[in-house]
Amino acid sequence: MSVSDHSEIDDKALLILSGHQLVEVRLRDILARICREPEELKAARLTFDQAWRLCCAVRGGSHEIRETLWASIERLDEARNKIEPSLDPGSLDELIVSVSDSLLNLRGIAHETSLDRFRMATIGICSYLDSVRGSVHLVQAYQRDDSSDDTDTDDTSEDGPPLQS
Repeated sequence: MSVSDHSEIDDKALLILSGHQLVEVRLRDILARICREPEELKAARLTFDQAWRLCCAVRGGSHEIRETLWASIERLDEARNKIEPSLDPGSLDELIVSVSDSLLNLRGIAHETSLDRFRMATIGICSYLDSVRGSVHLVQAYQRDDSSDDTDTDDTSEDGPPLQS
């Protein structure tokens, strides 16, 4: 294997790792926004896989979203996991193409190289997650209703649903 071959593998691996990190930051931010105690998430030590599956459970989406976006996130994690433990991950082209194929084919976007397709897929995933993060529908769990009357005498806990008597 020549020096240029190692450089090409390093570039592809770096692209996968940086794409993974960009997505992971957004997933963790979404989870932090719905938690009353987001600092507890750090103690939970969620893996990327657990974080994206929780976000998928929170956001849900149409069949199309599940089959494209969430599937692309899953493939991104698989690609990252394949390159991390070894010095020679083999052909990264298949990994890069697998992340972007379903997402970009749906949109009808054609790009010259697999690296361009991967970059566009990563931008699309991050844009979607940014829209979820900023959505008015993404609310904190057990969010208090500030419009309620303070003189209410029902048996409710300050931190949650009505208490049982």
